Amino acid sequence: MAANHVSVIDPFAILAMPGATLVASSGYNRVISLTAFLLIKCAGGRVWNGADKKTFSRNLRSLRDAPQGTALYTNPEATINNGRGLYRFRPGLLSRGLPVVPLAGRLILPFGLVPSPLHASGLACFLRLLAMPWMTVEMTYLEPLERNEHQSGQAFSDLIQARIAAHLGIAATQWTREDKHHYRRTDAQAHP
Repeated sequence: MAANHVSVIDPFAILAMPGATLVASSGYNRVISLTAFLLIKCAGGRVWNGADKKTFSRNLRSLRDAPQGTALYTNPEATINNGRGLYRFRPGLLSRGLPVVPLAGRLILPFGLVPSPLHASGLACFLRLLAMPWMTVEMTYLEPLERNEHQSGQAFSDLIQARIAAHLGIAATQWTREDKHHYRRTDAQAHP
């Protein structure tokens, strides 16, 4: 499954998928560690560290040998978006020859607030969400997609991104995670 990354809490959607595996693309941090703990304790899930290439490749080979009962869950944006547009999806896990189920996620907050403001830290976003009087999480599974033989990994990732964006009625941008962080650094320097 490939899902847009709309907030610090959307990986918890995997708790509804017993036995699912979360692929963390940028290694472990406190949020991923907490998610891993909850997955293991509540849903019998697992977490793969995508930054550990050797172990990741071994896990992927094992999955190909016995694919039944395993769902891989990844956020190919590799960063949290603000719910108004999607960052460009990375082809990594999406271009490994496995079928992909796009998962369109939306987090609705009171007063039209965005779940993850551009300059807010993950902790600040999480605390902000906890302070909300209510929130609604929508997760919609879209039709599965398979990469065509002559389709590049990036073209396939762009197709998945476009399907999710069209379902949510938001933009599918070419901006990447790196663009977001570069903008944040530049803006912070301009407005100390």
